[in-house]
Amino acid sequence: MGQKAMTEELVTVIIPVYQAERFLDRCLASLLNQTYENLEILLIDDGSADGSMDKCLVWQEKDRRIKVLHHDNRGVGFTRNRGIEQAKGEFICFLDADDCLEHDAIACLQEEIEQKDADLCLCGYATVFSQKTVMYVPVCLGVMTKEELLQTSFWQLYDAHILHNIGTKLYRKCILMDYKIRFREEQRIFEDIMFCLEYLQAAKTVTVTGRSLYRYMQDNVNSVTKGYKEGYLYSAYALNDLLSNIIRDRNTDFFRNVIVNVYEAYINEFMRVQIDRKRIFSQSKELCFRSEVLSSRYKVPLRKLKIDARLFCLFVWHKCYVGLHGLGIWKRLRRRGKYNYEKTTEILLENKAKDSGKKSVS
Repeated sequence: MGQKAMTEELVTVIIPVYQAERFLDRCLASLLNQTYENLEILLIDDGSADGSMDKCLVWQEKDRRIKVLHHDNRGVGFTRNRGIEQAKGEFICFLDADDCLEHDAIACLQEEIEQKDADLCLCGYATVFSQKTVMYVPVCLGVMTKEELLQTSFWQLYDAHILHNIGTKLYRKCILMDYKIRFREEQRIFEDIMFCLEYLQAAKTVTVTGRSLYRYMQDNVNSVTKGYKEGYLYSAYALNDLLSNIIRDRNTDFFRNVIVNVYEAYINEFMRVQIDRKRIFSQSKELCFRSEVLSSRYKVPLRKLKIDARLFCLFVWHKCYVGLHGLGIWKRLRRRGKYNYEKTTEILLENKAKDSGKKSVS
């Protein structure tokens, strides 16, 4: 970006840190190399058991803009909320400790939100794998009212996960404080998108830049939770309720996302180590009588769904509990089988590498 931002208001960057010793150097280097210099960087250690806290303190000594906080493990929602309360900046952005930013990301976001006098600034992001980088760029650009975004661009941003990603935005702290917008600490899934949607409800104007400024790094295997996720189904219900409050136009995109949310959450129940059949049967009955699920019948284009999700829809709409249970068992066998295969392959490759090392030494 050739031109510097007109005013350099303080921007607070909130970074939850948990078992991130390996990635902190990369993350903080991307922040300290920002072209925008008026930063407050809050490193909040969430009870890490590795060397993360020590590394945070080392970085605090290097740069006066870094402030380190610590508490016992309470989860990312609690940690981010603490950062919001402690932040001194007029603007707030969030960065995960294993991710990083483009060198002019904050300057671009801050200039955009200031020049357009907007309440929220959105950008794209890139998912970075070892062999390739996938870019996600917003199609809708420029400043618009919240109503215009909801009518024209919402589902494009939602389906591309630009709305979901907590780091693709610059927020005004005054809006967070005035409307008491915080992360739902009781939820361990969907807390990011629900925070973003609640902020969007409070915003009047939104500006969107076409650049992908956030780098979502895929080399931290611990950041992806495999297997069962506690509370997934009820978090899906909460997300659907929030979508229902925000979206007035109940089009096919709305119902497709509603049904996909509960589909993935329901299948998750079959990923427990020990399946609780009584619990699953009870949840199956509740699911089939949810109003948003019942309303989706004949409004979801099944041809746009994968075969598993199509079967799920048909079983739910016809209240076929046996079919739902069978689908869950089938998905369990496939997913756990794939996971076990991947772990076995990983172990074999590690052993092969060790054997090769021993041979080269001998």
